[in-house]
Amino acid sequence: MTLGLARPVWLRYMAKEVRRALRSGVPVQGLCWYPIANHPGWDDDRHCYNGLLDYPDADGQRAIYEPLAAEFARQRKLFATLSDADGEAAGVEDPDALDEAAHWMEIRSGREDIFVKHGDAHDQP
Repeated sequence: MTLGLARPVWLRYMAKEVRRALRSGVPVQGLCWYPIANHPGWDDDRHCYNGLLDYPDADGQRAIYEPLAAEFARQRKLFATLSDADGEAAGVEDPDALDEAAHWMEIRSGREDIFVKHGDAHDQP
């Protein structure tokens, strides 16, 4: 489990390996970040800082861990520019699918308003 400040570095490593696989012809369809939200430790209820989103505050708002959000944006651009001979994104059928999926998850949960951007206040466990 990748905690704290190492989250963006771990994403960068995983994405690099996925791009290597795509260049080798492996039909990768996606990359999973689990968990997407911080959670209580399974053994001791500690606050595990390993997600993109923190615990909801008293108003139900979840702070976004900005360094990880920035790395997701950076990786999305790198995948979008990874092209095959035809100029299509290699292994990526629709680079906007992640944005659309996130949008629909917000709508289905009835919580479109929950995402609030915060600085690095939650960098340290």
